[in-house]
Order: sequence, then C-alpha cells, then structure tokens
Amino acid sequence: MSSSAYDHSSPSSIRSPKSTDETALLNGESFHWEPFRAGAPGPLPWLPVRILPIVKGDQRIINGWELVRPLIGPVLRDWKIDYRSFTILRRRPYENATFQHKFESDITLVVSAKFQFDDSWKNAISEIRAILRSNDLAEVVVEFIDPCTAPSKNFLPIMEDDPIVSVWEGMRLDVRKALETCPWTSINVVRKEKMDVSEDKYPVTIVVIVPVDDHRLFVEEYEKLKAICRRYGFRDMEVQILHGPGPLWPGRTVEPILSSDAFVNRLASALEIPRPDTYSRRVAMGVSMGPRGSADIRNGSFGGYVELIDPKSGKSHGIFGLTCYHVIEPAIPKERQAVYAEQGIDPSDSLGRSLVLEQPGFKDHSKYMQTYKDDDVEKERMKVFWDNHKTLGTVFCGSGLRRKLGDHIMNWALVAAEKDRIGDNSLPSGPDNWAFESTEHLEARSIFAGKCLSTVGKLLDEEFVFKKGKASGCQVGLRTAIKSEVRIPGDRESTEHAFVGLARSAFGEDGDAGSMVFSKSGQWLGLFWGGDPYGSLSGTSFVTDSRCIIEDIERVTGCQVRLPR
Repeated sequence: MSSSAYDHSSPSSIRSPKSTDETALLNGESFHWEPFRAGAPGPLPWLPVRILPIVKGDQRIINGWELVRPLIGPVLRDWKIDYRSFTILRRRPYENATFQHKFESDITLVVSAKFQFDDSWKNAISEIRAILRSNDLAEVVVEFIDPCTAPSKNFLPIMEDDPIVSVWEGMRLDVRKALETCPWTSINVVRKEKMDVSEDKYPVTIVVIVPVDDHRLFVEEYEKLKAICRRYGFRDMEVQILHGPGPLWPGRTVEPILSSDAFVNRLASALEIPRPDTYSRRVAMGVSMGPRGSADIRNGSFGGYVELIDPKSGKSHGIFGLTCYHVIEPAIPKERQAVYAEQGIDPSDSLGRSLVLEQPGFKDHSKYMQTYKDDDVEKERMKVFWDNHKTLGTVFCGSGLRRKLGDHIMNWALVAAEKDRIGDNSLPSGPDNWAFESTEHLEARSIFAGKCLSTVGKLLDEEFVFKKGKASGCQVGLRTAIKSEVRIPGDRESTEHAFVGLARSAFGEDGDAGSMVFSKSGQWLGLFWGGDPYGSLSGTSFVTDSRCIIEDIERVTGCQVRLPR
C-alpha cells in the first residue's frame, strides 16, 4: 500500500489494515487476525517492521522471560501449533520508529508457525496472554506469524576490496572469543538490506545464527560484538544474533513469493510441485532423492555424476551419482550414525550396500501426489513411475561429516545407481528450471543448451556460479570474500565458502543439499551442502570446492575421479 493510502498522523493508522478481523479474546482484549498473521492485544503494526534487540535495560523483561519461556512450548504443543521458533524482541513499524501502542511498549513475543485456518492460533494466543499477565509481563504483545509473510532481505556479498577483509582474520578471533559460551551454528558477514538505505550503502552486518530451540537472548554477546566493531573502527557495522535451524536443515521452510519474476518458481516450491525430469527413468541433475523408508526422512538433491578410473590401467570402475552425506545418513541405523559420521563409509563396507536410496525421495513423492490429488492423469503417471522405477541404487561410499582440507567440512556420498537409471550431467537450459529472467539467467540458459558438465574448474575464479536443486531450481550465486564460520552437530567446526543469491532469492534452500555447483562455461566448481539462506537470516549458502571433494574421494576409493564423457 502506498503511503498516501492511509494517514500517518494517527498511531492506529500505521498498525494493521482495516480489512483485518479485529475481534476480542474471552478476557476482552482485542484480537488481530489477518491471513498468515494474528496477535493480541491488537492491532499489530504494519509489515514490514523494524526489529530491535532486547538490551540490558530491559532486565525485568529478561528475568520474566526466563520464568515464562518454559511455559510457552507446552501451550503451543497442546493446541497442535506447527511452530518453528519463538522469541521476544522489539517490533516497530518503519513508518514511525517511536511508535508506542496502548501498553506503551513494542516488546513482542513472536511465534513463527505454520498458519492454521481453525481457532488454534486464537486459543493459543489467549492462553499465552494469560500467562504473561499473571507473570507481570502484560505489556508483551503476542504475535503469531507464518514464515511465508516475512519480508525477505536482499543480501550483497563482501567484495575483496572491502575494508573489513584486510582485518577480518584478527577480528574473527575476537568475535569467536566473544561468542565462546554461545551455541552458535554459523557466523556470517554480508551486506544486508536496511530499510530506506540504497543498495550501495547496505551496512556490513555480522549475522550470528543460534539454534531455534535455544531461548536465550544473548544480550551480552550482542554488546561485546558491537564493542569489537567499534574497536576496529567500524562504528556503522551492524550485529544480529538470530534464531535459525542451522546449516544442516531439519525440515523445509517455504520462502515468500516476493516478485512477479520469481512467482512461478516460488509457487512451485510452496506447493511441492516436482522439478522437470523428477519422474524420468534416467536421473537428471538436481532432482529429489532420499533414503528408502519413512515419510519423516528429509530428502535432498541428486547432484550429478562422477566416474572412477583405475589409476594404473586407466579402466573405468563405473559412473556414480553424487550427493551430500547428510542426505543419505538417515538410512544408517541411529545407533551407528555417530560412528560413521566420524569415519565415513568405505567402499568395502557392507553397510553401504544395505542403504537403499529412492528417486524421487519418498517424502517428496508423497507431497507431489498430494499436490496433484485432483489431477487423475498426472497422479497416475507418477504412481506408475514410482511403483516401477523408484529405486535409485545403494550407497557406494561416503565421507561422513569430517573436517578436512583447508578447514572445510567433507560432506559427500557416492551412489551406486541402478544401470537403467544412470543419466548424464546435462546442464539445465529449459525455462521451467529457472526462477528469473535476469541477464545472467538468460545468458546462462543459452550457453548451457545441449551441453554437459565437461571439466573441473576453480570455485574462487568465478564471479557468478550456478546450481540446480530440487527445492529452488536453478539459481545464480555470488561469493562473499569472507568465509563463514560453521558449526554442525557433534561440535564439528569449519570455515566455508559462502555465497548469496540474486534479486532476494537465496542461492540454495532446504532440500537443495547435494546439488553440484557449476560455472557459466560448464565447469564443475563445487557441492552445495547447506547454509542459512532464509530471507530473515544471513542469506548465505555454503559450497565445498570440487577439487577438495575430488581429492577426498580419491583418497577413500584409491581411484582417479573425472566427469563422465
């Protein structure tokens, strides 16, 4: 809505649109409802909002939150709320940064949850408000919001000539020390969009991601990081400590549909529409795959193919599929997962031959069938394919989750695919694979037409890189000059090449893990394995250099690695 559509002079005019349903809770408090968003007491501020941290001056709120926090989760579970996280912070409308609602407070308990059309949100909000009032926190507003409404941020990479690059090596040590008691999962440095600031002036931002299930606000850590920025002469540098699922995603999060250019691609992602070639006998790059078994097992992407060559005779030992180790890991019995995460799966280990993989993954196939439940022809086509060709193969070997080579994590697995399912590394050129019509996308599509991945290139030599994954399709990425600090389960830490996407679109999303990254000239550059790309977090995606992966595969298999010809 344009600024002329409502009057800024009245506080209520900068909250919610009149079309929202303002009703009352049982205790008489006004209840704000709109599609994918609700809260009390209403009205809630207009989106987008300015988000500010809770600081030391809010000690009463911090102490009170420590008491009530354990009570929030049970309420959400009792009302069967499908939530991702909850936390308290300050939320103010951009139109008036000094705005105060009727409780003279902008402190908000924000619950990120999947929208439900029944009364469960309203009932849970009412119960949480009662808890807050009884614990002297009546000024805390409760807001439930579906992640799909969160305005995605635009991210820009840190360039090589940025002043922070020359001092970051020393600065990162101070940052890590300041966070030594913080259970961070990644530390990222990007230029992050700020309202009313032109793109060329986006502030450098240190974004620290902490687990969604950690309730702490990390006020002291925030202030320590701000002091470090000032000490190094970066007074305008911003710091954000945000809750996120971590780089090895536990589940799927749907990103918002923000632009007409990306509408079809994003809609496909939200509705779980299969990517082109998902139901093809010959498995293509960037389609869904996963372990055989429960629909609860997350699915990843089939990256593409590599060939193993005997170093003495030069004979081929076969063509193998490539994906991420953590994509196949759920197939390993739980009691043995920790051991294999440390040591990996050797080609001689009989375990691999017992780990059956499916394409598409069963969880995704179930969603695709639900999407087409009213299309009998398409549903029958997918069912027939699944019944006859679902088996992709077994695990040949895998890295485990180990730190190796330049402090990067090794996270790969080779798939011994069924012979009739082996395809090739054809580069994506059809428009159905691409989200945008930007110059970079159109140029790449014309170059990729009729070509396959041909050679191995150098990840750090490319200005733009590309990938195709089952969740986000084909995307363009730009490398940021400062690597991200990453910590995955088991306290395994590494530093990783970080990439951001174009036009508010993440380079990769949940479900893209295992995708091969390639150059415009058709060279294999790396393997996408995770990140924190959600629009409200750091925007970063992590990629391991293809040469590191090749070196590690050659060490494990004793063979030379090349791309199939």
